[in-house]
Amino acid sequence: MTRIEVVAAVGRGDEVVAAALRHRPDVAVIDIEMPGLDGLDAADRLQRELPSCRTWC
Repeated sequence: MTRIEVVAAVGRGDEVVAAALRHRPDVAVIDIEMPGLDGLDAADRLQRELPSCRTWC
């Protein structure tokens, strides 16, 4: 059985990387339409900053 634990939630795309670096998740589920920075750009930045985290947009 796979267990999923939500470790962080943010409301803006420009908060994604900081939250991921703080919590070190295995996977990030990112909404494409977010204020501040769209989800695709946030996912791109996340992959550069924390390549071990898989993303799902």
